[in-house]
Amino acid sequence: MIFRLLMSVVFLLVLTLQVSSETFKKDKVGKFYTLDVEVTAYCQGTTTSRGTSVCWGTIAVDPYVIPYYSYMYVPGYGYGWSLDTGGALNGNIIDVYMPNYNDCITWGRKYLTIKVYPEVKY
Repeated sequence: MIFRLLMSVVFLLVLTLQVSSETFKKDKVGKFYTLDVEVTAYCQGTTTSRGTSVCWGTIAVDPYVIPYYSYMYVPGYGYGWSLDTGGALNGNIIDVYMPNYNDCITWGRKYLTIKVYPEVKY
């Protein structure tokens, strides 16, 4: 338990240094930074951990890596908000919401570079 906590702290420090050392880029949405993540899909549930209804654009994250209510762009999926989390989401893993199981299977597991827009407010 203590080892896992220490590893989480070390991971966050490394991630913080990585993000803060990057120069923000800008596009039509606003300033963003990029993050390499593993992307899976889910279709279960009706309410997120933040109390909102799940729908297309709902993204589950590790809130220690990507803060809740972050606006982001996932290639092949589109724009969404980090409004949910899950027990298997540790580190650079995110889960995009899909309307049904077949869509989740079709999506599979992808390794992508996403854009996170820290200044866009929910």
